[in-house]
Amino acid sequence: MADLVPLFGMLTGIAITGLFFWSFVKVAQGPVGQALGRRILGRHAQDPEAAHEVADLRERIDLLASQLAEVEERLDFAERLLAQVRTEPRALGPADPRTGGPRSETEWP
Repeated sequence: MADLVPLFGMLTGIAITGLFFWSFVKVAQGPVGQALGRRILGRHAQDPEAAHEVADLRERIDLLASQLAEVEERLDFAERLLAQVRTEPRALGPADPRTGGPRSETEWP
């Protein structure tokens, strides 16, 4: 009886290995295996609807890129305009009622 244990263990291992390979072959022959084979060979068919959707998305990306460029130009213009305003002398505002002269910049809140 003790001699049969290794024999049954070996037969069980062979049966499990055979079942694994049989399952692998069945999956490879099925639709999943065929799709993987086409993908590996580079012959996957492109869906015309998907191609149309990709073209539409690329057009939208181009439109968004042009809009972003326009916004960047406007931002640069606004920054240059603000920089010019800061370098020009500013009018100091209404007169100080205590002294009658213009308010200094340090008095503004």
